Amino acid sequence: MGSRDSSIILFGIPDRKDAVGSRSYAEDGVVQMAIAGIKAKVPDMVVITDVCLCEYTDHGHCGVIKNGKVDNDSTLEILAHQALSHAYAGADFVGPST
Repeated sequence: MGSRDSSIILFGIPDRKDAVGSRSYAEDGVVQMAIAGIKAKVPDMVVITDVCLCEYTDHGHCGVIKNGKVDNDSTLEILAHQALSHAYAGADFVGPST
């Protein structure tokens, strides 16, 4: 293991949830810490991450809810923070959930 033929995709389950999924972009978040740990042990492992909010929000939706509906502008801003935090942690690829 450890060749560039090895890869993993990470999905996060945070230690706590809130209305906007703020743990999704936390520097000490579960995915960010997993990326760092994997890269420290197996630097050549290709790490792919899931960019989504459903597992991080207390309501379970994939976005920020305002007035009973997903607010796309607020959601996109948080998803961008999440994707960047994954990249800063060392992810090779970030991908939106489908």
